[in-house]
Amino acid sequence: MRRDHAIVIGASIGGLLSARVLSEVYSKVTILERDSLPDGVQFRAGVPQGRQLHLLLMRGLLELEKLFPNLRDDMKALGGNELDLMNDCRYLFAAGWAEPQPSNYRSIIATRPLFDAAILGRIRQIANIEIQTRQDVTDLLFHGRQVVGVQVRNRDTGEQRDVAANLVVDAAGRPSKLPEWLEQHQFGRVKETIYKSDVGYATRMYTAPADWQGWPALFVMPMPPHIRHGATFLKVENDQWLLTIGGVGSQRPPTDNDEFEAWLARMRTPLVAEITQKFTPASQVYGYAKTENRWLHYEQLPVMPAGLIAIADSVCALNPIYGQGITNTTLSAQLLAKWLQREGVGSAPWALGFQKALARRNKSGWITTISEDSRLADTPTYKPLLPIRILQWYSDKVNMAAAGNRAATNAMVGAIHMIGSAASLFTPKVFLAAAKFFRSQPPSSVPTAPNK
Repeated sequence: MRRDHAIVIGASIGGLLSARVLSEVYSKVTILERDSLPDGVQFRAGVPQGRQLHLLLMRGLLELEKLFPNLRDDMKALGGNELDLMNDCRYLFAAGWAEPQPSNYRSIIATRPLFDAAILGRIRQIANIEIQTRQDVTDLLFHGRQVVGVQVRNRDTGEQRDVAANLVVDAAGRPSKLPEWLEQHQFGRVKETIYKSDVGYATRMYTAPADWQGWPALFVMPMPPHIRHGATFLKVENDQWLLTIGGVGSQRPPTDNDEFEAWLARMRTPLVAEITQKFTPASQVYGYAKTENRWLHYEQLPVMPAGLIAIADSVCALNPIYGQGITNTTLSAQLLAKWLQREGVGSAPWALGFQKALARRNKSGWITTISEDSRLADTPTYKPLLPIRILQWYSDKVNMAAAGNRAATNAMVGAIHMIGSAASLFTPKVFLAAAKFFRSQPPSSVPTAPNK
């Protein structure tokens, strides 16, 4: 039985994917977005990290195509590059450059606006989804203890109105006002956990020379605490190249144009600086340091109001440096799709049950991320459990082995792209390759250029 109306707060990727799964259950889905939305591939102010690197992990692309079949074709039509992640990309691991090899590991390389445009294009094709822009959601509407809609203010005219709904989904991301609204309406304070990471990064766009024949993707991989900076240089749409460099603490990259170029020359490989000297800068340097991990524990509320849930970064926002954001958001939307098939959709027990299930899904990513972040801090406030510390030590050895062993390279790239499980790091071939480095530290120098 179709329900009447669902509202999604925010046209983030989490909001768009939530609307996609809600459209199969509700007769009408309305997305309320505070910004204007572009018609094509354009940056917008409401995505503060939009000019930074966004990796669409292979797992993320596969999961997105369960919601939008053949979405990669849309991305390629907009200018995205589909690459063999093992053969087209060059990886500098702790001990050197990995040997390229053909594989079936594939994903799309592009900017965040292109990913947004491809997903938004599919959403605009769904007849029962309406997107209303320039709309600020200012509060929730209640009937007793049940959410029955939202209060909305038009950002251009100042007009205020009430919009009724059977279900409200908060997908506003980090700026979400939901904790304040719930406390104001006597549902208690939402517990918040924040783990700060001591990492920042900076991005600049470049144009390649007409005769450039180099690789379409280059990754200089960190291995904290021994190697505390990294770089990613990718060919994106419109024949542009996106360079993102990241560092920890005092090694954070600068945003001054000249200092940015000088910082490149001090990296553990001179290759990135040598390449960019042949390229033409196509933008200023954009910095980003809002990388703390934040979890709002709706699952711990005594009761979640009927007619209301929160999802994606509105609940659990992870340090974006690991590139898991789009993938985790897609998996959260798929979880919502499963819960929409349960009895009692929209009831208070259903809403709290969903938040508990979402918390269980978020837990592994949260622990992995803050465990890695603990290796970046000079004085970490979180100490991983012993099994995780052992896994970190062992994965460092796989990182070192990856430069000269294909099984180790496959395992590392698969782990980065969330393909398979941690068990893939412990196959006999990978273990034997890693064992050679059990007593070793990363070398002080590496080859200056990757294998062809």
